[in-house]
Amino acid sequence: MGEDREVKKNNSSEASVQNILGWMFGIIFILAALGSFASKSFLTGIILLIIVLVILPPIKVLLKNKFNFELHKGLKIGIIVVALIIAITITSNTESEKTNQEFKNTTTESVAVKDTRNYINKTYDDLWSVFSPRSQYTNLQKEAIFDEQYKYKYVRWTGIVKDVDASILDNLILSVEQRPKDQFDFYGGDMSIYMRRDQYDKLIKLSKGDIVTYVAKFQSFGGFIGTTFYLEDGILE
Repeated sequence: MGEDREVKKNNSSEASVQNILGWMFGIIFILAALGSFASKSFLTGIILLIIVLVILPPIKVLLKNKFNFELHKGLKIGIIVVALIIAITITSNTESEKTNQEFKNTTTESVAVKDTRNYINKTYDDLWSVFSPRSQYTNLQKEAIFDEQYKYKYVRWTGIVKDVDASILDNLILSVEQRPKDQFDFYGGDMSIYMRRDQYDKLIKLSKGDIVTYVAKFQSFGGFIGTTFYLEDGILE
């Protein structure tokens, strides 16, 4: 008799522990299911609710009293493990799809921004053949050509760093030499590029004589003896 009472006591204690664990994990999975529904992961939410039905104590009692049906411990564990694997797989695939979509959106936005720039399909030699002080064009013709073919349009060119400076208004200015010149060549042809503020970290690393590729938008040209071209919205590539 004493042994029977001890066995019953142990069984009762085990049942109490199982009920506590059932409630604890049941509530956790209910909250997880609600979170899945809130994030529109409906299939994951349904799978988590199935786990709730398996482990929540009142459901166990209802099934036993009304339908005389009871899941064995091993079968419960199997259902829970399989359901969790499916839920994790679905969630992982969903997150992967979201990441891929975000990457595509970001790439599309970047391309769209780049496409809005109006690039000209001309080389520096094309430019210099017109605006060189030795060219056949008059100043009036140069103004007209610049306004029509270059002004407010972007170029992506490569040149040699002459200097990097800041103006009185704290603008970052990159001076680029586009053609080699000897010491008696005062005809100019250099680019004075007003750079974006976010280019500071790149500009601070440049030294005279470095070769750089830049993107910038033409604004004007001028000069007393030689010719200098002024550009803005500059970035380094």
